[in-house]
Amino acid sequence: MSRRKASPVTTRCFVTLVITALHFIDTESLHTAGRTAKEGVIIRDAVGYRYTEELDDTTRAIASGKYVDASQTISNCGQLHIQTNGKYTDKEQMFAAGFFEGFTTAERIHDYWSNTYTYFVKGMNASLPEPLAWLERQEEWARRKVAEHQESSYWQMLGLLFEQFDGIVAGYNARHHMEPDRIPALSRRDFVFVNGNGELYDLLEAKSAQLHSAAPDRISAAQLYHELALKGRCSALITVTPDFSNLFMGHSTWDSYSQMIKLFKHYSFQLHLPGVAAQRMSFSSYPGELFSDDDLYMMDSKMVVLSTTNKMFNTSLYDCLTHESLVSWQRVRVANALATSGEEWVSYLDNLNSGTYNNQYMVLDLKRFTPGKELPAGLLWVAEQIPGLIASADLTEQLARGYFPSYNIPYFPQVYNQSGLQALRDSLAARGPEFGNSVAWLSYQLTPRATIFRRDAASISTLDDMRRIMRSNSFMTDELSHGSPLAAVCARGDLDAALPDARGCFDTKVSSYELALELQADAITGPTTADGLPPFEWTKEFGSVPHTGMPKVFDFDFERQRPQPSIAVF
Repeated sequence: MSRRKASPVTTRCFVTLVITALHFIDTESLHTAGRTAKEGVIIRDAVGYRYTEELDDTTRAIASGKYVDASQTISNCGQLHIQTNGKYTDKEQMFAAGFFEGFTTAERIHDYWSNTYTYFVKGMNASLPEPLAWLERQEEWARRKVAEHQESSYWQMLGLLFEQFDGIVAGYNARHHMEPDRIPALSRRDFVFVNGNGELYDLLEAKSAQLHSAAPDRISAAQLYHELALKGRCSALITVTPDFSNLFMGHSTWDSYSQMIKLFKHYSFQLHLPGVAAQRMSFSSYPGELFSDDDLYMMDSKMVVLSTTNKMFNTSLYDCLTHESLVSWQRVRVANALATSGEEWVSYLDNLNSGTYNNQYMVLDLKRFTPGKELPAGLLWVAEQIPGLIASADLTEQLARGYFPSYNIPYFPQVYNQSGLQALRDSLAARGPEFGNSVAWLSYQLTPRATIFRRDAASISTLDDMRRIMRSNSFMTDELSHGSPLAAVCARGDLDAALPDARGCFDTKVSSYELALELQADAITGPTTADGLPPFEWTKEFGSVPHTGMPKVFDFDFERQRPQPSIAVF
């Protein structure tokens, strides 16, 4: 097992690589009457950048694209396709790409911002001015570094991401000025919030140690178990078939149901920057966000990246946070663009680690996978981040045993111990058997999803299987769930009879070796209805949870997400 030198690492989400099969609906075989799409281009004239749907000469277009709203899909997952024109400079391309996204998805951007911001302020009682100011200082510092490093592909790629960010703000504002009654105003800080919401969890805990203020010695055993289960974000799985003929990957997001506005994005750039390895990228995301946030990325460099989030219980680690660093979405997007191997990807992640949004990242290099052949070193790299440390290793040998899972518990002992999990387990064990479920939840080997994956991963031989496993929740009959709807691959906090909570698993994305090479995946948005569970509905019980722009009932199907040519061919 190849290991890199340990460096700062943190994780949020649960990921596992798996080979599986499951029933889904392919849009190509569906009757699509009533489905609408917005197609247009971005040009620049004397007034500036603008969006138009009336352009015969597409060579003038800096970017073109297509947007399908979630309400028009069978998966409740919106679809965004953007491609840029290589005749223009890199900065023009990236700004135009952002402008297209901000303009066409403006309604959904506001819905997502409103729901998420309200959840932070009212649902979490969070005070945001100070952490948002930290994020703004971080961005200002990073932009200065971009200006100072004109010859560095790393820093110039980051600069291009800032161009895309500026473009999305400008595109949204252009739509607001055109339709002020329909599209409310958003400030630039609001977009900092949207793209930095993953970082905010750690920044808020750094400021107030919120988790510990409501921690083990102050709440009941049942409440503690509930909070531990829902503090993590996501489940993931990577699997290979026994004969190595196929490889599968799946990811299910866990978070507040207030964030159930999903958008699958397909970017196709023609950048001239030396060192760019990936021009095309498809990924699950949210309106207004320039990164996945779940994560699931597929690049034309034949790299796939997944992540889940790990919570920290040792808040002293936050003492080393500094805004003179790069936050997670910035490092991940640069790594996605430049890396040609898992080890190289991890090296980019390790550069100026902010210690915020601390995740476990799984990086697959599909160039190294040959169906039916032995798995070569470098196929799977795993990295975990906490403040001051990123631990990583080539875990291909682990995958060769059948699967690699991810479920919000650190894999690397150094990260596990420094994050405070062992100390918390020891403390809870000393308090008595009523805390036994929480002690087990904090175990890498015995946490419920670890036991479920250990049992079920071997059953995955088709994509249908993967869909089934990543949506599974048989808490009423599965002895490994111990009667809890939280102890499942796809948790349903709303079905917790004692402590009903609109948090849990609210989407799933799965792919395979061949699909990932084509940047394709199957996706569905909404809490699981597997194993006979009722569809989630926004009833009065959860009426106080922000859910602007969402359907009342979530009962959808898997849908193939695939890159498509936009209306302009450059």
